[in-house]
Amino acid sequence: MAQDEIKEPLARAYAHLARREYPDAEAAARSEIRLDPYSAQAHAVLAESVTAQGKSEAARTAAERAIALEPNRPTGHIALASAWLADDRPDQAERAAQRAVALDTGSPDAHMVLGRALQLRGALDEADREFDQAIALEPPSPESERVWTRSRAPVLVAVSIAAFLAFHALGLLRPRFTDWRVAILLLALTFVLVIAVLLGLALQRRRLSRLSPTDRLDLAVESRRRRAQGRGQRLADMVVLAAVIGGLSIVTILFAIGQKSSLQVAVGDCFSLDRMVSIEQVSTIPCLLPHDVEVYAVLTEPSPPGTPYPGSPVVHKRLRALCEQLYEGYVGVPFSRSAPTAINTFGPEESYWRLNIRTEFCALRDWREHQLFGSRRA
Repeated sequence: MAQDEIKEPLARAYAHLARREYPDAEAAARSEIRLDPYSAQAHAVLAESVTAQGKSEAARTAAERAIALEPNRPTGHIALASAWLADDRPDQAERAAQRAVALDTGSPDAHMVLGRALQLRGALDEADREFDQAIALEPPSPESERVWTRSRAPVLVAVSIAAFLAFHALGLLRPRFTDWRVAILLLALTFVLVIAVLLGLALQRRRLSRLSPTDRLDLAVESRRRRAQGRGQRLADMVVLAAVIGGLSIVTILFAIGQKSSLQVAVGDCFSLDRMVSIEQVSTIPCLLPHDVEVYAVLTEPSPPGTPYPGSPVVHKRLRALCEQLYEGYVGVPFSRSAPTAINTFGPEESYWRLNIRTEFCALRDWREHQLFGSRRA
């Protein structure tokens, strides 16, 4: 029936039903029934709305009334089958659904409800054929897509977080697998990943248990459709997974970048020289990101307090010799022209010297002044 032929309350009932607003759909359907007690469509909509609210007995009464008023229309039989399904009575549901299919073989709703009844009865091959028929007759609806996405979201997010943690942990710890502390950290990480996935599964199960019979029916059909899509759906999952990991990575990077006093610089810190506001304040960044230098030694200039500042060339020449000696302990090979990285030295400026601050450090840099990627720690 065309939309303009449907009376006002019934039109509202259909609209509420499409949006899963079941109490509102029930109210609108009852309003229509008060206006026209002989409206089979109103009784069918009432049956669907109360079925979704768990009122299976009231749903059967409404559906049977719709069938009595218009026995040759499939809508009442579909509503009755849905009501029987809500009561876990697949045999009665199958009979009602078979009648709906016989009346209108082109009704996707009839094939859907018949497929669900067959599925509950254990006739899986027959159920798949009915679901395939429903899919062929009607394209996926936005609502079934929403139910599918919502039902799978907890697991997908849990797996995304797990993949994010694993990716970054393995990237950061790769050179240090022989360290017992790393082994303990990896065991703890494994525990966190398992908990994340189990929590996602528990949340998914809880969410699925709260779905209405109509939503469960949509989910069953959508699952069938997704299985038929094969790689396309797996690709969509991978896109979502990559988006979540990328978003979490960006957040991690934003929180990882921070200002640090040069007196607080530690071995393993990385930063870019263009990010350095002055020698007094640097912006450290994760070593996995592009950076100019990586600190591998923090020292203290041995001159006693009150010693005149010898000048920057003298300070850096002495520090350079020390940094070359300490290079092998961090990188794993002696320093030479064939070493994988060059050396930068950072010594106290005269203003620091006068305050008796003697902190200095050695850092790795690229020979060609390009940026480094990842830590060079052996």
